[in-house]
Amino acid sequence: FQRVLGRTLSVREAGRRPGDTPGVYTRTERARRLLDWKAELTIEEGIRHALQWADIRDRILTEPAAPAGPMPR
Repeated sequence: FQRVLGRTLSVREAGRRPGDTPGVYTRTERARRLLDWKAELTIEEGIRHALQWADIRDRILTEPAAPAGPMPR
């Protein structure tokens, strides 16, 4: 995230919360073999896309709703 953003982020280490998984990993070769799946983005590109979507999502959710027009008959 810091590399994609080009700035240092404030990080606070914390223990696991109830329900957190101990870790997540994948073997892309197995996914390719079993599912014919291949990643299309690098980690950096995926982070960049996620941050762009978060910005769009936040703007959409904080915009005032457009006034409702008359109901169609």
